[in-house]
Amino acid sequence: MIKALKLSALMLIFVLLPGCFTMGKSPGIEIAPPKNNILPFEGVWEVVNYINGGFPSSKKKDVESWIGKKAVFSTYGIKVGDNIWAKTGYKVKRVVAEDYFLFRYGISSIDFTASEKEVSVTTITSGDKFLYDFIRISNDEALLSIQGSIYMIKRLDKNIDQMLVRELANMKDQENETQLQTESESMSSGLLLGIRFIKNNGSITEYGYKTLWIACKDSVFHPVLETDNIFLPRKNGFWKVESDRVKVSSSEVVGKEGTHESTIGGVFKDTATKNAELREEDKLMVYNPYQLNNKSVDSGTSNLSDKSKSLNSSIIQPPNNKEQNGLFSNWKNVYRKILFIGNDYASMEVTYRDKLSNEKEGKEINIMKVQPVDNITGEHGLKISHIAGDKGLKMLRDSRNSLISGLRSSGGSMMDESIEEENFYMQRKNGHWFLKGRLNYNNNGVFGYHDFNINLIIPYTLVRYDVLALPWTDIKDRVPDAVDAFTSPNEDLAVIVSESKLYVYQINEGRLKYEPYAKIKLNKGESVIMAEWATGNYVDNWEDTFMKNDYKRVAGEE
Repeated sequence: MIKALKLSALMLIFVLLPGCFTMGKSPGIEIAPPKNNILPFEGVWEVVNYINGGFPSSKKKDVESWIGKKAVFSTYGIKVGDNIWAKTGYKVKRVVAEDYFLFRYGISSIDFTASEKEVSVTTITSGDKFLYDFIRISNDEALLSIQGSIYMIKRLDKNIDQMLVRELANMKDQENETQLQTESESMSSGLLLGIRFIKNNGSITEYGYKTLWIACKDSVFHPVLETDNIFLPRKNGFWKVESDRVKVSSSEVVGKEGTHESTIGGVFKDTATKNAELREEDKLMVYNPYQLNNKSVDSGTSNLSDKSKSLNSSIIQPPNNKEQNGLFSNWKNVYRKILFIGNDYASMEVTYRDKLSNEKEGKEINIMKVQPVDNITGEHGLKISHIAGDKGLKMLRDSRNSLISGLRSSGGSMMDESIEEENFYMQRKNGHWFLKGRLNYNNNGVFGYHDFNINLIIPYTLVRYDVLALPWTDIKDRVPDAVDAFTSPNEDLAVIVSESKLYVYQINEGRLKYEPYAKIKLNKGESVIMAEWATGNYVDNWEDTFMKNDYKRVAGEE
C-alpha cells in the first residue's frame, strides 16, 4: 500500500512539472504563449516614417527621434523604443478610414489605405492608461500612434528573440516616454474664450455671447474674468462683437440688399414677403470701442500701431453679385447663430423665416455662411474656393453629389444652387476645427437639410492656431466626459470642455497636472466659439485691456 502511494505521488509530480517549466526561467525551455490568446501583429517592427498631419503635436526633434526605433509586440507585453509595458490590454474596432484619419490626426487616408473604406484599429492599454493605437494596413505594414503623432511601421520578423520574451514576461512596466523639455524662460499664457449661450428658447432660439479671460504666469494662475459680448483681438486692436434683436422695414432691406426675388426650390415665391411692413433680425455689430474713445490699444496680433488703418487687404471679401443680391431679403425673420469667430472671419448658421416672432410658426430655411468679420451680416458668404481653392470646391461637390442622388431618388429637390459654394461652416471635434457642408432641400413642401463632411484641414486663412499639445486620448483619460480642448502655444495651459464644465489645467512636461486649477460651470446650451491666445508680455497687455470693460470674477466649482 505504501509503495502504491509513493508511486502515485511520483506520477502526480511528473504531471505537474511541465506547467511549472512553462512559466519558469530555465534557458532550455521556450516560453509559449497561450494558444487561445494569439496576437495577430506579434513580432518585431521598425518605425520607418513619420506621417505629417494637420495637427502638430510634438516638436520636430521628438518626432525624428522615433525613426529607426523598434517596436516589439507579444502576448506577454510590448516594448516600443525604450518603453516596456508588461500588462497590456487590447481592444479592436472597425472605423471608417477617411473620417478616422481626418478627425483624429488631420491626415488623408488615401495614401496608405488605398481603396479600403474601413480599417481595423487596435487600442493598446495598460490598466486604465491609453498607450498606442495600432492601425493595420497590410500583414507587414501598419500605422502606430506615439504621443499623439502617427508613424508608419514595418514588420521585420514575426518571431521574437526568446530572451526578449522572457524579459517581457518577467518585467514590470518601465515607462520612459520622451517628454517635451521644460522651458527655462518665464512662461506666460492667456486665453480669450468666446462662449455662445441661449438668451431665450422660443419657437426659434436666440443667442447671446460672452468672453472669459484665463491666464497663467510662471505656474501661477490669475483669477478667471468674464465680460459681456465677444472681446476679439484683431490686427488693429481689440474689437467688440455684439448681437441685438432689431426691427426694420422690409423696403429698407430690399433697397439695401437688392431686389432679386427668391425662387428657391420653386416654392418660396408664395411665402416671400417683399411688401411686408416689418422685418425682425439678429443684428451683429462689430466695432472697436477704443477707437471710439480715442484710445489706442495694441492687441499684439500685429505690429500695426495706427488704429485708423484699414484692415489687412488680404482678407477675402464675398463677391458683389447683383444677380444674387437680396436672395433672402424678402423673409420676415432672420436669426444668426455664431459657430466660430476668429481674427478675420466668422462662421454662422442663418435661419430665415416667413413669419414674425408673434405670428404662428411658418416655413423656415437654415443655411450656413462664412463671413469676413468686417461684413459679418452681409447677404453673401465666402465661397469655399476663395479659401481652399479648386481642391476645396471639388471636396465639397464630391460629398454633396453623393447626397443629391439619394435626395432625388426620394422625390426631393435641391434649394437654389447659387449658394452651393457658400453653404459651408466650421465645427469643433476632438480639439480641432473642421469644415462641413450643408445641402438644403425641399421634399413636398417640407424644407430640411443634410450636413456632410468636407475632408480638408482648416486653411490657415481661417484659423491661425489649431494645435492640441496633448494627445486626445490623454485628455479623455483625465477628463472622461471631455468633448473639446484647447492648449496654449507655450504648452503650459489647457482648457478642457465637457457638456457641463470647463476644466482649467496647468500642463507640466507634456502632461496635465493631476488636479485642475478651476472648474467653471457651463449652462445647458453653452458652446465655445472663439479661442485666442496671448503669450509672453502680451498676456499682461491683454489682461489690462480686458479689465477696462465691465467685467466680473468667475467663481469656480468645488
